[in-house]
Amino acid sequence: MGIVVSTIHGAIKFHTKKGIGTVFSTAKADEGTKRTRRIPATNEEMVLSCVNVKERIIINDKYPDQTVTIGRQLPNHFKKELQNLLKSNTDVFAWTQADMTGILRTIMVKGKPFNTEHKLNEYSHIKPIKQNKRGLGPDRNMAACKETEELTKAGILRKVKHQTWVANPVMVKKSDGGWRMCVDFTNVNKACPKDCYPLPEID
Repeated sequence: MGIVVSTIHGAIKFHTKKGIGTVFSTAKADEGTKRTRRIPATNEEMVLSCVNVKERIIINDKYPDQTVTIGRQLPNHFKKELQNLLKSNTDVFAWTQADMTGILRTIMVKGKPFNTEHKLNEYSHIKPIKQNKRGLGPDRNMAACKETEELTKAGILRKVKHQTWVANPVMVKKSDGGWRMCVDFTNVNKACPKDCYPLPEID
């Protein structure tokens, strides 16, 4: 946006279609005094609100708790078109864990089989490492067990008797108060050569 920030004046300025927009802080200190004075009401029209700039919409009525975030400042007709576009393509989203298991290991591309299965390119001199079990708190353990059961029912996870690599789960607190289950891949990362051209977004 080309924003110019002035800490001394407690304000920022940026270009808009109607000219220069200015955002002031809620209080401004007078020079030489410790008192603060409120910005006059005439300047309130120039203040751009940065609160609630995102809006959550429901595009699948079967899963009302799963929403998509769009910009609140978008024009109403554009919001409607965007919402209709997302609703007409709800099949491309994974609404449950079971929706993520539909990719075949081999697909046909221009009449020829293409292998979609991949494996890690490990260093030959590094042996598989089994991490020692780390305990989790009661709430984290309950969330991990629930997530594991859902992934197992969906066919994403399966039980293995003879493990080669073993890594501990790491529970990360989400913004909504829940837990996200991650995996400690520290040892695996050390055993794999680094890519010379890493992807900007690995997911």
